[in-house]
Amino acid sequence: MNNLVYLNHLLRIERKKLFPYRAFNVMLTLYAGLFVLCTIAFSDQIFNSIWELIPDSVQGNFRTNIAWNAIAYFAGFFNVFLSYAVILYTCNEYGYRTWRQSFIDGLQRREALLGKLLMIGLLTLATTLLVALMGVYQELNMPHRASFPLGLPYMGLYALQLFSTLVMAFFFAVWLRKTGLAILLFGAWWYLLDGFLLYYAILPADVAVFLPASNLKDLVHIPGMDELLAQEPTGTLAGTQEALNGFAKLMFRPSYLRGVLVASGYNVLFIFLCYRLLQRRDI
Repeated sequence: MNNLVYLNHLLRIERKKLFPYRAFNVMLTLYAGLFVLCTIAFSDQIFNSIWELIPDSVQGNFRTNIAWNAIAYFAGFFNVFLSYAVILYTCNEYGYRTWRQSFIDGLQRREALLGKLLMIGLLTLATTLLVALMGVYQELNMPHRASFPLGLPYMGLYALQLFSTLVMAFFFAVWLRKTGLAILLFGAWWYLLDGFLLYYAILPADVAVFLPASNLKDLVHIPGMDELLAQEPTGTLAGTQEALNGFAKLMFRPSYLRGVLVASGYNVLFIFLCYRLLQRRDI
């Protein structure tokens, strides 16, 4: 009970700073609004087109739920809004010296770090529930269904993907302390350096898959790719596999376990680095 009171105290401190912060609330609204609207507006085009690309011989052998796989994969493209919200939220602590005042008032630095991680975890939970609701919506509106009525494993993978992305964004904010610089370098790392140059042009595929951003992007597999690559290459499927072969080598990674372990390892690393930065710097 004392631990729950303690954690609730840390969350209450974070809520008092977050609720009046307009930029953070705008980012949350953009994420929720755009994700829900795009899912509703383009669901037929997105999900039915995915199903139509899969040969009939494969559709009957699906082990996964295409709707839940697709909704988790689609939601990943909107995580950038939440990442920038965390950067704004964290850099705001430096700009307005609220962390310094909290330390003067007796808050320890490990408690400040724990409070931020609790808020990131709460944000991840709320977002995952929203994605799950849209998964239910898509499941009810999709004419083709796979053997499993629920896609809870995909919600778990998405939650890990989002939490890890936010932890990485939090590290950039703690490291750089300036909002504009942190957003710029995080975006450059996520989209250009890690997500493109190192992944496609510089490092071998077997090495590039262990990069933090690349690993997180591959954590939720492309809808239908598991089944497609698992089939024997005969008939139409042979041509489909041949066309996808080069693409799949770069974009598809068959090991979920490896992705989970790598993401968890980076989480530990980034949280440790944030703790060391908070300990050593004059806030």
